[in-house]
Amino acid sequence: MSDAHGRFALSAAQRLSAAQEGLWFAQQVDPANPILNTAEVVEIAGPLDERLLVRAVEQVTAEAEALRLRLAAGPDGPVQVVAEQGGPVELVDLTGRPDPRAAADAWMRADLDRPLDLHHDRLVRLAVLVLSPGLRLLYLRAHHLALDAYGYALVEKRVAEVCTALAEGRSARPNPFRAFAEVAAEETAYAGSGERDADREFWATELAGVGEPVNLAPGPGRSAHTHRRRRVAVAAATAEGVDKLAAAAGGTWGDVVLAAVAGYLWRVTGRSDLVVGLPVMNRIGGAALRVPNVSVNLAPVRAQVAPSVTPVALTEQVRRTVARTRPHHRYRGEDVRRDLGTPPSADFLGTWVNVKPVGGGRLRFGGAAGTVGFLAAGPVQNLTVNAYRGPDGELTVELDAHPDVYDEARSPGTRNGSRGSSPRSPTRGPRTGRWPASTWRTRRPTGPARRGGPARRGWPTSWPRRPPAPRTPWPCTGGTPRSPTRSWTRPSPGWPGGSPGAGSARSGWSRSRCRAAPGWWSRRWPCCGRVGRTCRSTSRTRPSASRSSWGTRGRCWPSPRVRWMRCRPGSRGSTSLSRTARPPHRSRVPGPPTRRT
Repeated sequence: MSDAHGRFALSAAQRLSAAQEGLWFAQQVDPANPILNTAEVVEIAGPLDERLLVRAVEQVTAEAEALRLRLAAGPDGPVQVVAEQGGPVELVDLTGRPDPRAAADAWMRADLDRPLDLHHDRLVRLAVLVLSPGLRLLYLRAHHLALDAYGYALVEKRVAEVCTALAEGRSARPNPFRAFAEVAAEETAYAGSGERDADREFWATELAGVGEPVNLAPGPGRSAHTHRRRRVAVAAATAEGVDKLAAAAGGTWGDVVLAAVAGYLWRVTGRSDLVVGLPVMNRIGGAALRVPNVSVNLAPVRAQVAPSVTPVALTEQVRRTVARTRPHHRYRGEDVRRDLGTPPSADFLGTWVNVKPVGGGRLRFGGAAGTVGFLAAGPVQNLTVNAYRGPDGELTVELDAHPDVYDEARSPGTRNGSRGSSPRSPTRGPRTGRWPASTWRTRRPTGPARRGGPARRGWPTSWPRRPPAPRTPWPCTGGTPRSPTRSWTRPSPGWPGGSPGAGSARSGWSRSRCRAAPGWWSRRWPCCGRVGRTCRSTSRTRPSASRSSWGTRGRCWPSPRVRWMRCRPGSRGSTSLSRTARPPHRSRVPGPPTRRT
């Protein structure tokens, strides 16, 4: 069989897969849009003969059917065919340019910006760009119909393996790739099984009552011809905190990224019930694990965010949601959209979070080392958060934004990142890499935070409130604002500040926490005016005309466990505690009082 121009011998025609059909229709909506061109580049540094690299790429092209994929018109629509020979591997010498790196970037950008005619152009282009005798770039560009991120990883790993074998003078292992036909057979079996019907019912129940898509800013609902990218290299201390938070929640660092994006969207938009789009490999337990092709699917992840939820709880919630929906990831996102009645031109899942577990690694090409980089990952409906780990475990976050929704001055990750709001990067605060200080709770951290867990390494003890509660005067100091103190003061003959009870004596070291409303310390250990006893109150009375501070109603018990705590005489309504000796450590929080029989 030959193609329309009679230039290549082709194999038997096969139907497009479900993933390919969705991408083909998206390209037909806007044929001049090059956004579906994806590309990766491998920077190879060290001694290496470029001719060996070209030979390795040619051998892998003969092994992987996706690198020889072509489209043709069939009686019932487009079909895919595999050419017997792939296209030539280009060798581009840029060593004579004044700036070889800039010239290589311009060469690759020009190729990515060129839209493809799916029925006449080659879907894959491979090239070796030589920048210097010890530095070259392996460029791989493919239409999304041919490869996804996992397919790129399979091809790059095989090229490195074959190149290393050629450099060492030995033969590489046999072809590890399997044929398209095996993947097509599995997909046909799934389409006619009851498993697909069960998956449809599952997603209908999972997304029942879901609202409009959640975005930082409203958008047109369709991808533009390009996108704006902002790359953020996460600090090592923050990445370590991410790993510790993932361990505390029993998940992975990808679950933490998902939870962080969900919490950030809630903070900016105020929507507590939100859905985030998660691209999934859709290759678990099938022949597609060994076939370079496109199998990626877009799965919804629904999250419930509330002011009281902690980072650990939200991460665990996201982890459980992903684990619960993973057996149903074979059901296509296009079908979920259709079942929900969302038109193809409208935004479906809002913000996407693309966690890449196989990207950013290192490869060995004989005596040279290669580092994988991402150039283009596909369409951007509104905002896509790409996250991946480097070869040394470093965490990188890339924000791909729609250019018609965000501009350079108001792009995500800056102070005024979206129109109508002021978001900041979901991985870092304004300066310190933490959440803004105004969003931290004033109560003492509990749980992992007290033991030096994630909350002390850049994570708040709870997600920020929106909007933050306004500060109010402290009534027991005559209306003068007074921040809670964490230091112990010496005994004095009177109580300064003109508060009620001034002139009363303090018989021991004291610690004050004066607030307009009962704080955590006062709710736990309020003073009941009975010397030598402690009390625990469940309610407090508001100030009245005759009393300018909060009163106490509670039960008092003798507490041998906390003998050092005594109520200061004449201090009803104050939250001051006194003792006769300094406690061993300021972070000591006594447990609830107990009664001895």
